[in-house]
Amino acid sequence: MTSRWKLLEEIFDSALDLPERERQSYLMDACGEDEELRSEVQSLIEYAASSESYLQSMVQATVLDFRANFLAKQEARPIDTANGGTIDS
Repeated sequence: MTSRWKLLEEIFDSALDLPERERQSYLMDACGEDEELRSEVQSLIEYAASSESYLQSMVQATVLDFRANFLAKQEARPIDTANGGTIDS
């Protein structure tokens, strides 16, 4: 890995560890006068944020689907309360 890519990776990783409101200031300090480096890191940060949002929405949709299917199966199951049955039996 070239030293430039290593530097980009280090700055990117460090920037992601910071609260969003502190990232621009950090990038200005870490990249100095290298506008191209700052732009590359910023692009990676934006891509990571959009990917994370997408993954979160997919996980939420999967959990909601699972919950709906589980509840539908529970409601469809007959309960024989006349013979002492409970929801768990």
